[in-house]
Amino acid sequence: MVDKNLLKTVIADQRIASESLFSSGKIIEREGIDICTRYLAQPNVVLISGLRRCGKSVFAHQLARFGRYAHISFDDERLLGMRAGDLQTMVEAFHELQGPVDCYVFDEIQNIEGWELFIGRLRQNRRIIITGSNAHLLSSEMATHLTGRFDVWTLFPMSFREFLGYRALPLPDRRGLGTEQKSAITATFSEYCRCGGLFEYYSLGRDHIRTMVWSIVARDILTRYRVEHTTMLNELASLLIQSFSAKISIQKLSARLGARSPHTIKDYTSYLQNAFIVHPLLKYSTKLSEQQSSFKKMYVTDNGIIESVIVEFSPNRGRFLENCIAIELWRRSTRDRSEMYYWDDNAHECDFVIKLGQRITNCMQACQVLTPDNEKREIAGLCAALKSFGLSEGIILTEDQQATRTVHDCTVHIMPAWQWLIG
Repeated sequence: MVDKNLLKTVIADQRIASESLFSSGKIIEREGIDICTRYLAQPNVVLISGLRRCGKSVFAHQLARFGRYAHISFDDERLLGMRAGDLQTMVEAFHELQGPVDCYVFDEIQNIEGWELFIGRLRQNRRIIITGSNAHLLSSEMATHLTGRFDVWTLFPMSFREFLGYRALPLPDRRGLGTEQKSAITATFSEYCRCGGLFEYYSLGRDHIRTMVWSIVARDILTRYRVEHTTMLNELASLLIQSFSAKISIQKLSARLGARSPHTIKDYTSYLQNAFIVHPLLKYSTKLSEQQSSFKKMYVTDNGIIESVIVEFSPNRGRFLENCIAIELWRRSTRDRSEMYYWDDNAHECDFVIKLGQRITNCMQACQVLTPDNEKREIAGLCAALKSFGLSEGIILTEDQQATRTVHDCTVHIMPAWQWLIG
């Protein structure tokens, strides 16, 4: 049993640390606060999930700050060995320190076995915000044990809009950009596209991000899932990160890594996905079996991870651009509940098709720069996808080109990716 006085010390120390962080003036307003505030309009549970160190705790504080709230992070070595039975003692410590509260914020509560039953009781008359770094684990446990409604918000590293705020640059005026402002925006986008949106990349450097990734593999995968083949998992993680913006085959990865069964590689890939390191993208098909059996395209949660982990780095700005766009599409899918796929009819390919409800609503290509060598292929792939889904307009996102073309009754909008990202 955890001593109540120790809990009070932990709560007070963590409160001082968070107050110091917010008073530093280095905090930017994260997107999605408006939606999550609506989720908390009545006593309810909101799960904020995402990659470790992407800003979930700060987001939770920003969300809860409009009322009286209590906060504790279970990622604290002083709380090792804490059990579900100690959680009521924690609530008593909160009230003795802070008086009545109407909202609780629990960081990384999955560290406490049996937490979901406690939350089920507490949610009856209090708003609750939970953060966690394992999407499948938290969502499945909440769905299994919590009666009634709860909402999930996936937080990603900084968007480009947020990164502009981080760099103290205003959003561009929609009426147009002057030469100086455009130069600043494009230079900032070049940095963002290469280095990503993790705050700690810019404060602590790429070596820290590399260490963080392998720490996630060790803490959130090897230990939690009791992985038998440690070396194989580490090699797979490295291979998947190196395969960003490219198709992968579970069968080929299995053979390369010497796995006895492709199911092992499939499971390990799902563990890396649940920890928000990678995001496999399925091929669009109306047949679920075809979706599952086809090649997947592999994307990484943040370009800074790619830049930090790949040792022999060979700049490929087109692949970085595509990965950046993929992550933004997943970020937007959290807001509008859309789904994303790639499309391939064996003759043409389209990088992204967006499904909203029962229909495909958008088709998009990503290409660093359209040239005489690739323009026909990129436009043909986009137009083929548009016709397949009965659409007339699509987008090709580039580094800095802008134009509109009409090809085979399809309108193709070519635009700078940075412009789309802030739109």
